[in-house]
Order: sequence, then structure tokens, then C-alpha cells
Amino acid sequence: MFKLAKKFVDTSLYSMKATQACLIFISLMTMIYFILNLMNVPMPDAIKSIFDVIYNFQSALYKPELALIPVDFTFMTFAIEMLLIAGLLVYSQSFLIEFEEHLNKVIKDDNRRYEEKFNKNLAQDAKRIENQNNNFAILFNIKLEQTSKMIYDQQKKVDLPVKKQETLNRLRSLIVGTFGVYVEQIPSGSLVFFNDVNQCNKLFDLVLDFQNKVRAEFQAYNIHVDILTAVCIAGKHDRKDSYVPKLEKLLSLAMPNKIMALNEFKAKYATLKDKTYEFTDLGTYALGENFIDVLSINKKGY
Repeated sequence: MFKLAKKFVDTSLYSMKATQACLIFISLMTMIYFILNLMNVPMPDAIKSIFDVIYNFQSALYKPELALIPVDFTFMTFAIEMLLIAGLLVYSQSFLIEFEEHLNKVIKDDNRRYEEKFNKNLAQDAKRIENQNNNFAILFNIKLEQTSKMIYDQQKKVDLPVKKQETLNRLRSLIVGTFGVYVEQIPSGSLVFFNDVNQCNKLFDLVLDFQNKVRAEFQAYNIHVDILTAVCIAGKHDRKDSYVPKLEKLLSLAMPNKIMALNEFKAKYATLKDKTYEFTDLGTYALGENFIDVLSINKKGY
């Protein structure tokens, strides 16, 4: 309705301006003809016939008769009337312009309310979808490092790449056996997808307990073990492009033996009934053209 009213106002303004220009042009041409006619300048029959129509029209409306001046002012009267009408149109345009400004304000307010309502509904829909999404993914890897030299024959028995793979396989098997999930090996580490975020506490306990266990085991070999872990909310399992880059970025920033996460996971974790972990803010980092807030997940009381 507002758009229709605005279109009507715009069309009316355009028509008035065009009419105003036309009236001024006719008035000017009539004055010129009036002057040339007084000077007895011969005119082409086509032009004369046009102004004869104007003369007859004005004579029917009003024809000035001045006894003291033997001049027919009919054309001049018509020209002045055209200028007066063109001038009166200015007031009509001022009214329409003022009305258009008020209409624009109403449309702007209406658009603002619509945008606020749309954004509110969009945020509610996004929140609802987020709350319905219980999927999350974890990416982990292991680092082994020799801390000191050992007796020669004992050193020969320790192959770090082999030990790393064995330890990684143990953790993978432990996760598969506990949760019945599939562990996928990708270049940056081992990727696991879960469809129930309520399993995260149990998963974190498993990873941290395993970490403490293997660190104690490798102390006898003077080998330092670090488990690098990253977790984030995930959409569909096959949409790895939406969550794997986040996990890889987190893993590249990972603090040893800490579980790294984003704010979105923290927000989802806050909706869980059991909250045995807490979050520590580690700062903001670039991820492509965007920025992410990186957090670490810690067991409460530790």
C-alpha cells in the first residue's frame, strides 16, 4: 500500500512538472505571437490556425475590451493565465513533496520494524537449529619426544615413529570400543564424528585419562608424550568442509594435553545438564577471512 501511494505521488509530481513546463512554453510562444501580430508580421497559415484556436478559446472564456487602447489583449490574457496556472502548480508540488517526505518516513519506519522482526526471527531460527544440532567432532594427534639419552642397548629398542603409531592406535581403539564410532585418519590427525553432544564429558574423561596413563608409561623410556586434541560443533557428517578446517586450526594452536574448542562449543556445552568441564579463553585468531575465539577445556577442580 505504501509503495503504491509513493508511486502515485512520484507520478503526480512528474506530471505536474511536465505540465508546468508545457504551460510556460505555451505562454512564451503566445507572447511572441502577440508581439509579432502587433507588428503585422506575416505568419504561416499552419501557425496562424493554431493560434486562432487559442484566440477563440480565450475569447469564449474572457476577452478584455479596453476603449482607451485600441489593442486586442486576448493573446496576452491567455499567456498570463497560463503563467498563473503554472505558478499555482508550485503550491500543489510543495504539498506533494511534503506528503512524500512524510510517506518516506513512514516507509522507513515500517522497513525498520520489518527488518528488526526479520532479524529477530532469523536469530530465533538459528538458535533453534543450533539447539537441535547435537553433532560434534574431535580431531586428535600425538607427539613423542626423547627427553634424554639412554644406555645404548636400551635406545635401540625405542623407535619413536613406531611408538607414536602404536599409541595412536591404542587411543583410536579405545574410542571405537567405548563409543562404537568410526575413526577416520586424515593428514592432520584422527577424526571422529559424534551425533550426541552429551557424550562429550565421557569422551574428554577418556582422552585425559589415556593421556595420563601413557605419559606415566613412557617416563621409563625418557619419552615425553603430548596429546593434541580439538573439538567443535559439527553439522552433517559428510559436510567435513564445514568443520574440519576449524579443527585443524585449533589443532595447530593446541596447548599440549589440553582440549581446544571454540565459543560455539562452549555455548552448546552450557545447555548440557552435566557440566564437569570449564573453559579458559586463550585469545582470538584468524581463520581465513574470519576470526575465531579459541578456548581450552579443563576438568573442574584441576
